[in-house]
Amino acid sequence: MTDTEYAKAIKVKAMVANLEINVALTTEQQAQIGQDFIADIMELSDRNSKQKALTSMKVDVRVGGLC
Repeated sequence: MTDTEYAKAIKVKAMVANLEINVALTTEQQAQIGQDFIADIMELSDRNSKQKALTSMKVDVRVGGLC
């Protein structure tokens, strides 16, 4: 995932969370939506970090080791 794709995914999640908060009937529902949003962003961030770590590793096939 590129940085642009990552930023777009966060923006979409924020817009959805905002819409959900606007229609929530109680502050408890709003709090749950906020917690879910934070969890989604943390998961997205973790996934993005792992992907970047994997793509930054280069395998040298000739010697079977890492460069």
